[in-house]
Amino acid sequence: MRSGITYAYDSKSHWDKEKQQSRSTQHLIGRVDPVTGEIVPTDGRNRKAKAKQPVKPSQDFSHKYYGATYLLTQLAVKTGLAQDLQACFGNLTDMILSIAEYLVLELESTLCRFNHWQKPHVHPANQPIFSQQSNDLLGQITKSQITDFFRRQSKSRP
Repeated sequence: MRSGITYAYDSKSHWDKEKQQSRSTQHLIGRVDPVTGEIVPTDGRNRKAKAKQPVKPSQDFSHKYYGATYLLTQLAVKTGLAQDLQACFGNLTDMILSIAEYLVLELESTLCRFNHWQKPHVHPANQPIFSQQSNDLLGQITKSQITDFFRRQSKSRP
């Protein structure tokens, strides 16, 4: 008991072979509440426990490759390729450009690997194109659209 306050300690004894005597160590657990008799944890210096800093939630970051696809998209726009695709294929243009850029950049890969490739790359479609969608896309393109596209391309070339 110090200054009228009763403290609770954890005491452990052990035998010191060298000095041939018993030794004990005490660790303060806390003070005994005089009203309830319960042990209230304390650090023994009458300090309040420091408020823990709230853990900031980690931010999710993503890394996407943009350079090569940006270059190919700009080439398609500047050469008139994107405009001709838009005129012939309408709302399929971005999907066609995305798949074409994939096939140019990944020469050895097959179309079934496109789904894996598109996750870390920015591409004109700017949304996931699933395997079934790419198959449907190829089925939607008609011979007359292809003929019209090449006719437009031949007119724009010297």
